[in-house]
Amino acid sequence: GPVCDIVCAKDEDISSCATSASAGFKVWSELSGHRRAKVLLRLAGTLQRYSQCVTELCDLCQSPCSPPALIRLTQYYAGWAQLRDTLMPEWTPRGVVAVVVSDDCSFHSVWIKVLPALAMGNAVIVVPGMKLAPPVLLLAQLFMEAGFPAGALSVVTGHSSLGAKVAQNNQISYLTYSGSQQDGEVLAKQTAGLGLPVSFCLSVSAACPFIIFESADIDSAVDGVIEAAFKKKKDWQWVLCVQESIWDSVVSRLKLRVTGLKCIPLASQSDRTQVDDAVREAVQQGATLIQSCSPPDSGALYPPTVLCGLAPSSSAVVSPPPGPVLPLLSFRSATEGAALGNTDNTTYTAGRMPGNSISNNITLYLSGEYAGHASLYAP
Repeated sequence: GPVCDIVCAKDEDISSCATSASAGFKVWSELSGHRRAKVLLRLAGTLQRYSQCVTELCDLCQSPCSPPALIRLTQYYAGWAQLRDTLMPEWTPRGVVAVVVSDDCSFHSVWIKVLPALAMGNAVIVVPGMKLAPPVLLLAQLFMEAGFPAGALSVVTGHSSLGAKVAQNNQISYLTYSGSQQDGEVLAKQTAGLGLPVSFCLSVSAACPFIIFESADIDSAVDGVIEAAFKKKKDWQWVLCVQESIWDSVVSRLKLRVTGLKCIPLASQSDRTQVDDAVREAVQQGATLIQSCSPPDSGALYPPTVLCGLAPSSSAVVSPPPGPVLPLLSFRSATEGAALGNTDNTTYTAGRMPGNSISNNITLYLSGEYAGHASLYAP
């Protein structure tokens, strides 16, 4: 049944929200980087206290998340805030950033957009899809408890056309969208001619690479992989690419994290047949399996499965089967990893990326060091 009722914002609600965000931006941006970092670290502590509540609500909304990964992500961007004045003095906040996220994105995707914007001194208005609205509203409560000034983070909920209405407000300085290509195209048409800077991170391919470089926080990266690849419902498949120097560390953590995960429902029995055929073919090609348990003899269920050691030309990599199956590839150098990332328009990366070698449509998942294409949050 329904988890809760969501209020659909009206025009006056949007105007009030934008005015509040503009006022919040003035307060938040005038704080020193050190003070913003302290607030973000308090947020990490608040999230830790309410981690069970966050997990249960996200599960109810079919958008599973890993609170430990969110906590580490918050701590990481607190470091951004701390170092901005000294290491990134040329980075200045844009103002009020509207973050529009469709329902086929995860709760983790919201944090990826919101945290770096706040760390750089922006105020943020989040416009989530209906499924994501309950956990995002809980997020707003956590921000309030952590001591963020009023208006620094706002949430407006409603139908799919709400993002365009928010963008039309003259107090919005930037709009960023994550989600399906279809919804992104609609939003692009609705915002065309407004003179508002926008960025789009679209899910345009059935297979999306998730790249882990050797400079990454491996624990956080693996948490992100598990959350992204083994959700109950998703519209695309992930391919995990890991730098050879950290291959053993990543595989050992994957084995630990996969253990105990439950079988995941598939859309139909025909999907189960496709998964069985793909896994059988991968094993014949030399892949080794990491599974949470043995697959049931019948039924549209399958355990989370990692296919280790596949070749890039394998059919399971080129066209991954539906369901909780994650092909795992290796690469030697950062340049080779960047080349893998450029094969698709939606890529999550962990670690330091070589400057200017990855196309601008890359979305940063997590970075062990400063990485270049983050102009969304600073001109």
